[in-house]
Amino acid sequence: MINRKAKHAQAQVITTVLIILLVLAAIVIVWQVVGNTIESGSEKVEEQTACIGVDVEVSCSDCPTTNTTFIAKRSAQGGTFESSELKVLVDGELKTITTEYTVSKTNPLASPLDTATITLTTAAETSVEVGVVGGGSTCPGIGEFEL
Repeated sequence: MINRKAKHAQAQVITTVLIILLVLAAIVIVWQVVGNTIESGSEKVEEQTACIGVDVEVSCSDCPTTNTTFIAKRSAQGGTFESSELKVLVDGELKTITTEYTVSKTNPLASPLDTATITLTTAAETSVEVGVVGGGSTCPGIGEFEL
């Protein structure tokens, strides 16, 4: 009888240890999922914070004669980007750099109060819109010039 009670007690200890190990494994799995989600979310927040307050003003330097040269100026707010590029929409259509427009410098509008000259290969008819992509995020402050 003593032997039977000892085996029963051993089985309870083993069961308890297995339950504890299963709970620990579940905690590790849940932490991996939650940790990855938090990390990716924080990276996106860091990218987006540089865009806060970024606005672009667009003016035309050769209007109303040829409508091909525009000046984009960034506002004083927002962070500085290590690399940046412009998204240019002419008459509501997204244009491709080097084939449909050129920009006066690399990393245009990367820092506050920066300016860049945009030269279109064909004249704009109704509007030119300029947005900044910096740090992997498209900033919400889009400048527009109506012709």
